[in-house]
Amino acid sequence: MRYRLPMARVPGTETPSNRQGWRPGDLVRGRRSRAADAQGLVERPGIVTEVRGGHVRVLFDPRHSALWVTNETVTSAEGAEPPDLSSVRQLLRTLGAVRFERETTAEGEQLVFFCVQVDGDALDAARAALGAALARLEVAPEGVHEIAVRFTLAPDGD
Repeated sequence: MRYRLPMARVPGTETPSNRQGWRPGDLVRGRRSRAADAQGLVERPGIVTEVRGGHVRVLFDPRHSALWVTNETVTSAEGAEPPDLSSVRQLLRTLGAVRFERETTAEGEQLVFFCVQVDGDALDAARAALGAALARLEVAPEGVHEIAVRFTLAPDGD
């Protein structure tokens, strides 16, 4: 089963692109540069959670918000996946998400993946990947062109 919403954009433009070719789920690390050093990011590994033309949003620490940095602030870090970010990266790739947010609600912590379309098999794989950490799954329209997949984590889940 595939969920797809009608779009208010020109077909083919719903997925943001990036001049450097970055995609959500890519592994990166801070470059050795003044810009990265000023932000304390030199050699810090992270995952891209959202892209724009000249910037990427990178999650360096799962306990904090992702940071927007310029394309030139990061470089590829394939093969050096931080273990505490592996589940977020796996879910970004499995769902084909275009962005990721972490939210805290009265029900608990939520991992929210925004997708253009969602495949039922991908949802099943994501649910299996979270296992006992998953308390609730919700799929709903978000805005005019995205679908939000919300995973509410069990209180003792990671």
